[in-house]
Amino acid sequence: MKHILKRIAALLLMICVFSILPSVATADLPPKEELWPEDGVFYDDEYAYIVTDGQATILDFYGGRNVGDNGELTLPGQLGGYPVAAIGRQAFQAYYPNDRLTSVDIPNGVISIGDYAFYYSKNLASISIPDSVITIGNGAFLYCSNLTRITIPDGVTTIGYDAFWNCSSLENVSIPPSVLFIGHDAFSDCKYLSLTVIQGSYAEKYAKENEIHYVLLDASGQWEYVLEDGSATIIGWVEEPSGDLRIPSELDGFPVTCIGDYAFYDCGSLEMVILPDGLLEICESAFEACASLTSIEIPASIKRIGEYAFYDCGSLEMVILPDGLLEICESAFEACASLTSIEIPESVEEIGDHAFSDSGLQSVELPSGLTSIPWGAFSGSCLTGIQFPETVYSIDDYAFSGCNGLTDVKIPASAWRIGEGAFASCANLTSIFIPATMRIIHETAFSNCDNLTVYTDSEGYVTDFMAMYGIPCEIQTDKVENADNTNGDFDYSIENGGAVITGYTGSSDELVIPDELDGYPVTGIGANAFEEVCLTSVTIPATVKAIANNSFYVTLEHIHVSPENPVYESIDGVLFDVEQGTLLVYPPAKEETAYHIPQGIIAIGERAFMHAGALTSVTLPDSLLTIGEMAFIGCRNLRTLEIPDGVTLIGEYAFIICDVLELLVSKNSYAEQYAIENEIPYILTTE
Repeated sequence: MKHILKRIAALLLMICVFSILPSVATADLPPKEELWPEDGVFYDDEYAYIVTDGQATILDFYGGRNVGDNGELTLPGQLGGYPVAAIGRQAFQAYYPNDRLTSVDIPNGVISIGDYAFYYSKNLASISIPDSVITIGNGAFLYCSNLTRITIPDGVTTIGYDAFWNCSSLENVSIPPSVLFIGHDAFSDCKYLSLTVIQGSYAEKYAKENEIHYVLLDASGQWEYVLEDGSATIIGWVEEPSGDLRIPSELDGFPVTCIGDYAFYDCGSLEMVILPDGLLEICESAFEACASLTSIEIPASIKRIGEYAFYDCGSLEMVILPDGLLEICESAFEACASLTSIEIPESVEEIGDHAFSDSGLQSVELPSGLTSIPWGAFSGSCLTGIQFPETVYSIDDYAFSGCNGLTDVKIPASAWRIGEGAFASCANLTSIFIPATMRIIHETAFSNCDNLTVYTDSEGYVTDFMAMYGIPCEIQTDKVENADNTNGDFDYSIENGGAVITGYTGSSDELVIPDELDGYPVTGIGANAFEEVCLTSVTIPATVKAIANNSFYVTLEHIHVSPENPVYESIDGVLFDVEQGTLLVYPPAKEETAYHIPQGIIAIGERAFMHAGALTSVTLPDSLLTIGEMAFIGCRNLRTLEIPDGVTLIGEYAFIICDVLELLVSKNSYAEQYAIENEIPYILTTE
């Protein structure tokens, strides 16, 4: 009698709930009792079940004594002495007490989860499916809106129609290669879902056909990855790595070329990492917050270290950056408190904002071609000194703010700008040399540097600025390391045993630069060395290895380079850096109206076409990747410029004072976005 009363109560509750449940894609569900056989149903205190071939199938759950205080339920392995082999249709559909369930542990031995078994169990957040399960029925977890992750065990062959439909919080389902059928709409309206599948499996094919995001799990069962152009990007792991880790060079036969965003984020037990040869990129936050990481071995193949790649790796002590690295992105090594020194290779073209801020760096070696110190790059670090390359023209905002270890700084002659707060709050900075050629100093550049004295080499902008803001300033040329020397018409300084030309007082308009001065080989041409010198041609000797930006005046028509020079080359009078594949200087006074940049060139240098007034068109090669800052400044007659799709970096003010210019760009390309952001007229070449 007691069982009959419970069934009646369950029916009444079911009718009430079904009157308010949302409709489903299939036909309306009938009361479960209509699906039961007329006889042969057994009952205990919590379950109704049937027995077939000596195995029990759960038909209904109407108890609650075994549901934990937090909604946990472990299903029995036996009922009435019979092993439980199946969960029947609608067995746990949502009505009391099933609506209280938050987690369910299904016992090993169950081979089938029936149609709509957990339908609308909206509080169900966790389900443990045993290895014995073969079939997951239609709508089995329909509207289980609190589920977030599901692991389908190896052995399951079928996932029915609507099985996880509208599981709106579901983020990941791991599907083994044993699955050979997945029904229509099995994962519909799971807007945050990513599937984890095996490469070449039925599940991968299903994900592609149904446009469901997915990642691959390698054959070892440890690495999650995605494929792009036949290469693997590692994006995660199954078992958290610890101790020493050697990352594989290939996964399932695909070369590993990238460590993806957040791939090893917060792996707190990771101590040492060896990255594989062939790796090209370490992506955003790949190793962020790996608190125990002390060293990482980076291969020679690496080209880019992404944003926040090693952010807050507080134990990181040793990093060797390989020659060939091109880019260190924003905050890549920020807050690496144990990193005390680093050598940035000559190949690096760009360093991002805050790249080393709040780090333990006491010393750093900068590449000789670096043109600017980015925003906050070393702010709050432990630097005790800094040697700037002679190519730096700008020290950007807050670059060294809060560097209390700095006491004495020399700004190179190439620099013309010191930004906002660049050296602010450097409490122990007592001496800084600023060349008289400096053009812009922000009023807060040295705020809270209470003990500072500024030195410069002559009266002018620097002395006037310091007087205006009450900063002690002295003219003291002997403070200048490598002070200027003179030989005939040439001014020069001695650097690393070579002469760097800093000025010219002669009158020749066709200048041949000597290969030595006073016994020193001429190895460089400094910034503004020939500023306002009306040269029409210049010949560069084989000894010159460095040429600063803005070295020549607007009258220049032709540049010659010694054929023995290993770094530079002249093609049709235009200067190229052959090692870097960069067009450096297009003589401003060349008379041609059109110019074709040779194929193979990958970069246009800063100010490369500055004031090239005769040009009306320039053809860029398909090989081009970057266009430097102010590259075409003052090209007033340049009308059109087609930007190749491969260009992924265009510097600030690249087309400033180009009065009639229209860019030709592809739809949704980087160049189109640049044109929009900088309000440059453009025409789409593709739709």
